[in-house]
Amino acid sequence: MSIVVRYLLPLLAGIGGGLVAGRSQPGTSPPADDFPAKPPSAEVALSEDVEIIKLAALAGRTAEARAKLAELVKAGAADEEIATWLAPVLFADPEWLDAFIQTLPEERRMGLVKLCFGKLRDLNPDSVWELLRHSTFAVTVARWRAPGAPGGSLSLPGALEDSPLAAEVLFDPAFGFTLEEATRFFRTSTRSTANAKRILDEWLGGRWQGEAPGCVRAAWLSLRKRNVEALEDYKAKMPDSLRAQADDYESYAQYNSEAGKLFQDPSPEMLSRLNGRELREVVDYRGISGMPLSLELLSKLPMEKREAVWDSFFEWHYPFHSELAAQEIEKLDQLGLADAEKSVLLKNAAYREWWSQGDAKRVYELASRIPDAAVRAKSMGELMTLHAQADPDGAMEFAGSLPEGEVRQMIEKNASAAMP
Repeated sequence: MSIVVRYLLPLLAGIGGGLVAGRSQPGTSPPADDFPAKPPSAEVALSEDVEIIKLAALAGRTAEARAKLAELVKAGAADEEIATWLAPVLFADPEWLDAFIQTLPEERRMGLVKLCFGKLRDLNPDSVWELLRHSTFAVTVARWRAPGAPGGSLSLPGALEDSPLAAEVLFDPAFGFTLEEATRFFRTSTRSTANAKRILDEWLGGRWQGEAPGCVRAAWLSLRKRNVEALEDYKAKMPDSLRAQADDYESYAQYNSEAGKLFQDPSPEMLSRLNGRELREVVDYRGISGMPLSLELLSKLPMEKREAVWDSFFEWHYPFHSELAAQEIEKLDQLGLADAEKSVLLKNAAYREWWSQGDAKRVYELASRIPDAAVRAKSMGELMTLHAQADPDGAMEFAGSLPEGEVRQMIEKNASAAMP
């Protein structure tokens, strides 16, 4: 059933009823001459009320709205006004976009379609995917990526991932989207069983090699929450090559159900059931929430798992928990961590300290404690250069407090070069 019939046939009936209201009273039969003969194809004229015309367009009668659009384009109306009229027409007839868009200057086309994406989303999220199924230009706009945007990003409004048409469109190469774009779009979640099943079908069909992307876990967890019967079917047909990853998803789900996310620290045994990627996600979430897990707790995990969290561990302590970071660093040598682990942690802390606090003395103290000589030299050079560039006078003064040596000479050289 088309989206028009499914959602708006009742609206069309209401419009038609409104047009003839007042001609007869309920329960009476009007005289035959109240309905003059007319050709079967003739339509009752619509009211000039703009809302009636828009509703008629939504329900499939678009002639009046298209005429209004022609007037607006000719008059040079703003994109917002045009999009308000264009969206209901595209709701009913998404194929029309590729013809209509040619009537506009090229520099206006992309911005107008982006506005229509949002207005169609507000009508019903399915309508955006219908537009993408029927319009090559809409796909071009959706695939446009702003400079610096992550790979695979799509120029689509939010709240579209739960439409049951989303996976159907994104994973079908006929519609023009890449696997990277589909993967990134569903990277966090979907509440649609249809989408979740399509993603798992793609996974079992070998669409991704090696470790599956985040969208697969999101689909697994979605079915686990909303359609256990469907998930059991996937477990039954799971190839041996994918069972280890599926077990990881189950461990993550168990962690979430047993430990909660904030108000109690999980046990080392519970955290050990997570793979490295999931452990990092848990650690980051706790840090972002202002209740970071401790180094002492994490140090009790197997090295191959805990190593995944060190390079971002202190990112979530700054700027609001810098004192807690200092306390953690003071305990660092008591936790039995390898020198390589301490090097990553201290490097991370030193850079966060600089970007958040700008305390050159504290940055120097942290960087000078890095056990790995190569990492220490590189980090010290980069951090002290940043200091010299930001505050050459202060850097020169700070250099005077250091003992003679390569670090002091480096700071003095960079500070001198940065002075006006």
